[in-house]
Amino acid sequence: MDKRHTILLIIVGAICVVCIVVSLVFFTDDNGIKSNENPILDSDRNIKTVDNRSSFLIVYNNISNLLLNYYSNKYNVVYNILGNDYIVENGITQNNIKDKLSFLNKNYLFHLNMMYVSEGNYSSIFYINGIAYGDTNQTELYIKCILDYNNLTYSITFIDKDEYNDIIKNNIIPNEENVSSNENNSFYISTNDVLSYCAYYLSDYKYYIQYDRDTAYNKLSSSMKSSFNDYSDFSSYIDENIDRINSSYISGYKLVNDNHKNNYICTDNNGYVYEFYEYSISVYSLTFSKDKKEE
Repeated sequence: MDKRHTILLIIVGAICVVCIVVSLVFFTDDNGIKSNENPILDSDRNIKTVDNRSSFLIVYNNISNLLLNYYSNKYNVVYNILGNDYIVENGITQNNIKDKLSFLNKNYLFHLNMMYVSEGNYSSIFYINGIAYGDTNQTELYIKCILDYNNLTYSITFIDKDEYNDIIKNNIIPNEENVSSNENNSFYISTNDVLSYCAYYLSDYKYYIQYDRDTAYNKLSSSMKSSFNDYSDFSSYIDENIDRINSSYISGYKLVNDNHKNNYICTDNNGYVYEFYEYSISVYSLTFSKDKKEE
């Protein structure tokens, strides 16, 4: 398979993941509901790691949405997502936004490192460190994301590393903020997080396979790790199957509660099964099938 075909498969896989996310966020069915109910009503405004599952997914998906829109040259959508203060301070217009955000390097996927939050009564402010990545490069990002639960709106601002570290280290508590509504910055709270978490964990593991193979190996459960002779055997298996893995997306899923821990069992479009055993949000080990699931 040539490089152009591989890149096309990766992009198609990324678009499929975003489509899944959008369908869960904006549409409802028997498993999910739209809600105006604030999932966070906490008087403790201190900076802390995120422990609200819905908010975690909303913020992660909002960042992924911005990157994919920038990659797709939908600069008007990106402009509507950016925070007003960030737009003014950086002199951003819809005509120059491509150049102003050129540090994104046309990366269209997002890998999360850390997410913190200061929770308010009507809005919460999140501070995120992660990696924007694509086919050949990576860009480290530090982000401030506001979720306004009264208006069900959000905004995203890029901040520098020193500001991010200062906020986290010194517990600098921000003021609550409203986010004015426009056609591109709304979010909905869904109770159906299973598919979104399956998509998130698969995307997260694919990042490690591509950019941090050691971590990918160490995330294997003990039983899965023992199925390979050693790290070299694991890495060779990944190299032999990298095109299939990179182009995979979730086609089936279920959640099993095992000893009060979430076990996400996912089947991809190629018929391979991944089991992500979650210890806490974004902390997991996994097993995966080396062969297709029997029909």
